[in-house]
Amino acid sequence: MSKYEHEFVHMMDGVEKQLETIDNPRHQKILRNYRRHALLEVSGRYKEILSPDMTVEEPVYRLFEDGQSIVLDGMDAVTNFYQSLAETDTLVMWTGKSDFAVSDSGFSGETLFSQFVPGSILGDGVFGAVHESGGSTSAAPEQSSGIDSDGWYLVRRTLAFVWPYDEQGRLIGEHVYEDSASKVVTKVDPSESSRQRAQRTACPTARNAPAVSAPVAIVTGAAAGLGAAIAERLAEDFGTLLLLDIEEAALADTAARLESLGVAVHTARCDVRREGDVKNAFDVAASVGSPTALVNGAGIGVFTPFLEITEDQWDNTFAVNTKGSFLMCREFVSRTEGPAAIVNIASIGARLGGDMLAHYGPSKAP
Repeated sequence: MSKYEHEFVHMMDGVEKQLETIDNPRHQKILRNYRRHALLEVSGRYKEILSPDMTVEEPVYRLFEDGQSIVLDGMDAVTNFYQSLAETDTLVMWTGKSDFAVSDSGFSGETLFSQFVPGSILGDGVFGAVHESGGSTSAAPEQSSGIDSDGWYLVRRTLAFVWPYDEQGRLIGEHVYEDSASKVVTKVDPSESSRQRAQRTACPTARNAPAVSAPVAIVTGAAAGLGAAIAERLAEDFGTLLLLDIEEAALADTAARLESLGVAVHTARCDVRREGDVKNAFDVAASVGSPTALVNGAGIGVFTPFLEITEDQWDNTFAVNTKGSFLMCREFVSRTEGPAAIVNIASIGARLGGDMLAHYGPSKAP
């Protein structure tokens, strides 16, 4: 492994350490997004960076170098810029030692930024040259003295940056400021600078980086009672909750109370007896993050003497308690990747039984 490949693989070590010390879920989402962004970038996979789970619909990049500014306003402009980077083979760029701070609005700091650049477009400003070239290496800027237009160069400089993120932990844009006095340009062996070599080295690391989507905890029967209490406890460990119930008014009240704790709360009306409702609920979950925990808190059990339990009452009890948990678990497992947890709730009546809960016990039996 060359020294540059070693830098590719280890450029996120500082972020990894910082993630181990941060408890704030929103800050964790931001750092995970940044980590994956950087690894995908050096791997040449810019289209994944601009996917809806990582970047807002209309990002704005502001790049300042060599006294000049470039403003890329909107997804089309940002996409075209990345495409130009790919076409000019200048996508192999990575960070070195970094110092930054994270807040609810994003992060800012300073880093040593490195990038391989072909001599044919190497001018005073790398980003500016790429932007002006539109992806063509024939539209070269005026060459600095001693630059080999057929050669490859490593450009290192210190960059200050501010990257804002939205409440879902998605990138809003990049604000990048170059310390032009720190720039060092060194000619390198073309074999060291190839995008293919960087992809081979960094792609496995990018694949293994955890998804940036927010972990989502899903709670059924969350409008009141035990389900609402469970949701409140999960709010201590999850930054995003999806609360499900058929009682929409009570569900909205619970959601408002939990949102006041600083948690992103989403709700959906869900009759767990109906497969369509269950699938719709998981579509909502997928739109806001990655389902990571499921608590089946929905359940019914009306005290009724055994001889007075009707067939409809029996069927409905099993439809909610047994079928509902089955549908939720099946959908959760089909949509979940990586570590996850399912908790099915039952009262002591599921173990003790009794003539007043003869329908409830079997429907919740462990």
